[in-house]
Amino acid sequence: ALGEFYTPKEVVEYILDAVGYDGRGVIGKRLLDPACGSGTFLVEALRRYLKASEQVVEEKGWSEILKELCNKYRIAGFDIHPFATFMAQMQFMLVLIPKYKKAMEEDPHFVLNRLPIFRTDSLVNETKGKARKVTLEESAKGIHHISIDTGLPVDGGNLKIKMPYSKDVLSRTDLYDVHDYFAALQAVFDTVKKAAWHGNYEVDKKELERNFKRYLEDKNWSGLVSFFTPYAKHFLQKFKELKDTFGDGKLIKSLEDIMLAAILKNYVKYDFVVGNPPYVNIRRIAKDQKEHYKEIYDTAKGSYDLYCLFIEKGLKTLLNKGKLGYISSNQFLLTDYGKYLRDLLTRCNQEKEIYKINQILDFRDAGVFLEVVNYPCIIVINKTVDMMDIKSNIIRCVRVTEPDEEMLESIKTHLAGTKYFRNSYDIFDFPQTELNVGLWKLMPKFEKEVFSHIKRIADTKFGEITEDIFVGTQTSKDDIYLVFITQDLGEGLVKIKPQRSTEEFIIEKKILKPLLKGKDITKWSLNWSGHWLIFPYEDEDKTKLMSEDELKSDYPRAWDYLLRHKEAIESRENGKMRGRSDWYGYIYPKNHEKFEQPKMIMQLLSTKNRFALDEVGIYYFIAVGGDCVTLKDKYSEKDEYLYVLGLLNSSVLEYHIKHISPVHEGSFYLYIKQYLEELPVRYPTDKEGKEIKKQIIEKVRKILERIKLEQKIENFPGEYVQEYRSKGEECPPFAITSNSNHEALEPVIEKTVDGRGYNIVIGKKEKPVYTESKGKADYVVTALKGKRAKKDEKLQLLIPKSDAIVEEILKKLEVDKAKIKSPSVAELEEEINELVYKLYGLNEKDINVIEDFLRRF
Repeated sequence: ALGEFYTPKEVVEYILDAVGYDGRGVIGKRLLDPACGSGTFLVEALRRYLKASEQVVEEKGWSEILKELCNKYRIAGFDIHPFATFMAQMQFMLVLIPKYKKAMEEDPHFVLNRLPIFRTDSLVNETKGKARKVTLEESAKGIHHISIDTGLPVDGGNLKIKMPYSKDVLSRTDLYDVHDYFAALQAVFDTVKKAAWHGNYEVDKKELERNFKRYLEDKNWSGLVSFFTPYAKHFLQKFKELKDTFGDGKLIKSLEDIMLAAILKNYVKYDFVVGNPPYVNIRRIAKDQKEHYKEIYDTAKGSYDLYCLFIEKGLKTLLNKGKLGYISSNQFLLTDYGKYLRDLLTRCNQEKEIYKINQILDFRDAGVFLEVVNYPCIIVINKTVDMMDIKSNIIRCVRVTEPDEEMLESIKTHLAGTKYFRNSYDIFDFPQTELNVGLWKLMPKFEKEVFSHIKRIADTKFGEITEDIFVGTQTSKDDIYLVFITQDLGEGLVKIKPQRSTEEFIIEKKILKPLLKGKDITKWSLNWSGHWLIFPYEDEDKTKLMSEDELKSDYPRAWDYLLRHKEAIESRENGKMRGRSDWYGYIYPKNHEKFEQPKMIMQLLSTKNRFALDEVGIYYFIAVGGDCVTLKDKYSEKDEYLYVLGLLNSSVLEYHIKHISPVHEGSFYLYIKQYLEELPVRYPTDKEGKEIKKQIIEKVRKILERIKLEQKIENFPGEYVQEYRSKGEECPPFAITSNSNHEALEPVIEKTVDGRGYNIVIGKKEKPVYTESKGKADYVVTALKGKRAKKDEKLQLLIPKSDAIVEEILKKLEVDKAKIKSPSVAELEEEINELVYKLYGLNEKDINVIEDFLRRF
C-alpha cells in the first residue's frame, strides 16, 4: 500500500556483511539507513549491534549500552512516510525489549525517550536552500538561527520554526561538537513536550537543566539553560498554535522529527550507510522538491530517478573510510540520466572525496523482490582520500543470467575466490580506472577484448552513416485512431472497425495510412497485421493538420467519425485538447514527413537484433513500437541498405548492443537512438573486404526473397489467385462460418455419399462444406490448414471457377515450396554471420566468445 517492497533478509545480510557491519568492531560506529521503510535493515543491524555489545556488557551494563545506542544514534533511520516510520520504530523496539528489560533491572529509573528513527525527507537539507524557503536570520542580540518552513498548514500559511544555528551553538556555549548539540536539543524537546502535555506553555528552567544533565556531562548548565530557553519558549508557542488550530498536539512529534533529523542528516557523518532507496522518476516529483534537489545535488539533472540522489546523499554522509551498501536500480549503469552519477563516482571532486567501488552485483531482470521487476543491483563503495586506492582498485562484479533461490549465498562463497566464475551468474574483475562518465559496460576481460577489437576494426559508427533515427507518431488515443478495414465498399469508401471495438463505421480510404505495430516487425521482414491509422493531416505537408472545413469537404465520413468520438478525443491526457480548434489532431505529432520513404525499422524492445526493411516506404509507425532509420545519401542505394541490414542482424552487432543497452523484463533490450548510434560499422575499401560486402548483399537479397515467398505461401491463396483475377478470370467467393473457436484448423476431405463431389470437414460442430471437384477441395484445405478461427467468424476465400486454373495454382504453390527448402533462411543467416566474422577479423576463439554470450543473453 505504501509502494514499498519487502527487502529479502538474505539481501540485507549480504549488504551488511559486504560493508563489514559485524562483530565487535561495530560498537561505537554509526550506521544510517536514509530510506528505512518499515525497518528491515535497521532491525538486522540492531541485532548485530546487540550481539556485539554482549562482549562489553559486564564493563558497561545494558543501561549505558542502550543510552549510547539511541541517544548517540549508533543506528539511525529516516523515512518520508509517517506510517512506515512508525512500523520501523515498532520493529526496532521489539528487538530492543529483552535488553531494555535487563537495563531496567540494573537501573529502575532507566528510560529511553526516543528511538533514533525519524519521519523526514532524507533528501531535503533544512539548513539551506532557496527553494525550501530556508533563511538565516539574526536576532537583536546578534544570535543567528535558521528559519524553516515546515510545510504544516497553520492560519492560511505554512508553520515556520526557528532552529538554533550550529555555528552559534558551538561558539556561544560549551557544547563541544554537533553530537553535543543533538543531545542538548533532545533535552529541550523532552522539557517542552512534558510542559505541553500538561497544558503548560511556560519553560521550566529547572526541568530543562535536569534534562541537560541526563544527556550531557560537565557542562556550564546555567549557560546552556540561558542559550536554549528562548528556543524552548518558541517551540512551546508553536505547539500551542498547532493545538489551537488542529485541536490536539500530535503534530509536536512532526516538529521534533524535523529538527532532530535535520541535525542527523545535514551535520553528522556515518561509518556505514545502507539501504534500499526508492525508485521514483523525476516526472512524479513535485516542482518545489525538484527545485530544491537541483540546488544541492550534482546528480539532480536530466530525467533522473530519486535513487541517484540517495546514492549521492549517502556518499556525502560517509566519514572518510566509511562504507556504503545499497540495493538500487541498475539503470544508472547504461542510461543517459545515469551519467551524472557515474561522473560523481569516478572523479575526484572539489571536496577531495574519492569513491572506491568494491562490488557491483547486477541482477538484471532476474528479480529480487516479489511481484515487481525493478532491475536491481547491489553496489558497495568505500570513501577514501587516497587516489592510489582508485588506480589499483579492481571491482568485483557479478552479472546474473537467471534467478536462483540460493544465489546470494553462492555469490558470497565464490566472490573471494577465483577471478572468473560462471554459474547462473558470472563473477569477474573490472578495473575501476576504466570507468568514467560514459556507459559502464561491465564484462569479463575476455569479452572486453572481443568487444574492443570489434570497435577498433570498424571504420565508423552507425550514427555517422544514418540520416536520421526517429520514433513514430503518437495519437494518445490509439483505440480511436487505429482501425481495421473490414470491407472495401468501392468508390473510395471502406468499412472500418476500431482496434478494440466491435462497432463498424464507413469512412474515406484516402485518409488512412498503413500502420505497423511492434509485433509486426520480425528479423528481416515486416508482417503487417492490417492496422490502419486515421491520419487527419495534409498529403502535401504531412506536418500540417487539415482544417475542419477541409475535413468536412473532402472527408465528410471521417469527420463524422471524429465528431462521434469527440468527447473521448478531447479528454486525452486529462482534457488537454478540450475546447481547442485542433482537438482532433494528435497530441504529439512526430516525424510525419519521414515515413513515406525507404527505411529500416526495428522493435523498441527486443530479445535480439530484429531489423527489417520497408523498401517502398509506405508504412507509418507509432512511438511505443520502435524506431525507424534512414541512411545518408551516400549510403541510400538499395544495395547499401541490404548491406547495412545484414550487419545489423548479425551476431557481431547483437553482441555489441547487448553490452551497452539496459535489459528489461524477459531479457528484452532497448533499441533506441542512444545505443544504435554506437554500433561499430565496417565499410571495407580493400578488395577482399569489398568482395565480402558483395556476398553479404547477395545473401540478404536471397533472405528477403525467401521470406517474401514464405509469406506468399503462408497467405495462400492471396497473391496466387490475385494474379488470375487481374487477368479477368472469374473467382467467386467461397465462405465458411465457424461455429466454435479453433486454434489451428485441420480440415479433411471426404467424398460425398453419392460420389459426385467432396465435403470439407473442419470439426464435429461444423457443418461440412461441399465442393464439386477434388482440385477445389485440395485448394480449400490448403488455404484453411493451420489458420485460427473464432466462433461466428466468416472465413472467405476466392476460388477460380475453372478447375484447370485451380490445378495450375496448386502446382505453382508446390514449385514455390520447393524453392524455400534450401538454402533456408537460417542457413543463409549462418553464412552471413561467417562473412561478418571474417569482415571484422575475428578468429575462432573470438567467435566462440560471441556465440557463447548470445546463447546466454
